[in-house]
Amino acid sequence: MGNVIGLPNQTLTPRLVAALYARASHDPRKRGTSTRDQFEVGEMVCQEELNAEIYGYYEDRGLSATRKAKKIRKDFQRLTADAEAGCFNVIVYADKSRIARNLEVSIPLRSLCERTGIKIYYDNRLYDMRVPKDRQAFTDDAVAAEREGEDIIARADRTARLNARRGRPHGVTAFGYRRRYDPDDGTLIGQEPHPELAPVVITMFDMIDQGKSQRSVLAYARQFRPTMTFPGLKVILSNKTYIGVRTNRGQEYEAQWGRLVSDEVFHRVQARIRDTYSPRAEIQQKLLSGEAWCANCRPTDPIPAASKMRAFPGRAI
Repeated sequence: MGNVIGLPNQTLTPRLVAALYARASHDPRKRGTSTRDQFEVGEMVCQEELNAEIYGYYEDRGLSATRKAKKIRKDFQRLTADAEAGCFNVIVYADKSRIARNLEVSIPLRSLCERTGIKIYYDNRLYDMRVPKDRQAFTDDAVAAEREGEDIIARADRTARLNARRGRPHGVTAFGYRRRYDPDDGTLIGQEPHPELAPVVITMFDMIDQGKSQRSVLAYARQFRPTMTFPGLKVILSNKTYIGVRTNRGQEYEAQWGRLVSDEVFHRVQARIRDTYSPRAEIQQKLLSGEAWCANCRPTDPIPAASKMRAFPGRAI
């Protein structure tokens, strides 16, 4: 009987290489405190529980993950692209709502991880999308996260309506203003004219009021905001924020912030931009193009336009 040679112990499980993802919906002070804490949790998990090396950090600050989100999460897109490329084999984030609050995002991520074998770790548990029980648990959590997202949308809508009634700012800061935040907890206090940009807005309105063209106003505005466009200029010149009016769902309320433009100037500017052609409108179309047919000789089976042009270029029949 031959000797049996024992093989050395070999692990069949590859070493985990982790991608750490962090997201925060609000970061008014631009300090990244929330995402930094999330990364610290991920580092602790990799060191103490997964024995995983960290491939990279993916961070989306001040970005929502609900279905109402308007801004693209660039680092989440980078995360999925690197996952497709096989750069890591586990994704780590703090809790179920960090990755998404929308099933249209969660379900494709689930499919990606099932196809590639990438595992997901959050809420103190490791999930394998190829295991039915883990797949179901992840799906249940994704549904719960979306439900939380819908609650957030409803609360945000109520807050917007309440802020409007109180004349408080909400949403994107208008060009020419800046927001004021509580130095301790970062909550929004209000908004005030920007010391450098408010005079720019006043000059833009004055230029239109004095009969200057929108093109010249745009050239002036681009000295301070190079990405300004004609549609963006029209939004600014039509924005009632500058006369101290807060709008919501067609209702108008008196705003708490200082106005930059008088009612008289604002309404004169509205009349001027309504009566002015846009740059696109300056390109006039020909009154008559193609071929003309009189009522008597129009054929019952018209020749296709392309054929007519080849047969009678530049002629009316």
